[in-house]
Amino acid sequence: MRTLNFKKILLGSLLGLVLLAAVLGGAWRYTGFGRPLKVSQEYVGALVAGDKETAQSTSTGQAAVVASMIAGSGGPKVNSMKAYIEGLGKNWARIKVQVEPQLPDGSLELVWYSLDTLKTDEGWKVALISEATPTLEGASLYYPKGEVPQLEQVFKGFAAAMGEGDYPEAIKYLTGPVLSQDLSSAGPLFKEIGQIELQPLWDKGGIVASRVRFTVSSGEQMLLVSFARLSSGDWKIISIS
Repeated sequence: MRTLNFKKILLGSLLGLVLLAAVLGGAWRYTGFGRPLKVSQEYVGALVAGDKETAQSTSTGQAAVVASMIAGSGGPKVNSMKAYIEGLGKNWARIKVQVEPQLPDGSLELVWYSLDTLKTDEGWKVALISEATPTLEGASLYYPKGEVPQLEQVFKGFAAAMGEGDYPEAIKYLTGPVLSQDLSSAGPLFKEIGQIELQPLWDKGGIVASRVRFTVSSGEQMLLVSFARLSSGDWKIISIS
């Protein structure tokens, strides 16, 4: 005759209660902070589109000053947007927003912002905004070998334009934080460029960090180059180091 192990039953019940509390607690946390995510997207969308009224109504402090500088409506179309929580506190949340505006010529860009949001008497508002870099975090065990030829073509196009000193053409291969870098002095690095070998190192959320090796007249060079995929399926370079 089988006997019941009451210790195991009790331990299992307690573990179940702990897991249930964790799940419910997590759900409460992210449900409670859904508003900072929403107001951040509303604010950034308004900034990009030139919607001064919405930008001002969803902001305070420094972010409100930025909103007041909007000249008028009719800005780029917001093609897509993602937002996630980077930090949580009492009546405060830091949000990272990735936005893809479509420019008048039809081209797509990617921009990242970091926003501090506060809960005010009028509800959640964006208090601080600054340009940011995409966050590369977490393990990546899959490397997109099928995408290597496309990434290599993007880098080759950029390197060729840089080597010829055609910086307006080179910029077409860039988006995001790399656009704030002064790469004009790097032109000689890409002159007489030879064989290029690209190896993906990390891939997650439409971003690929890669090691790029190539030969020039002075010898072999190696760079860490990150790419981001646009909604069109095309790739652009977002960082070079």
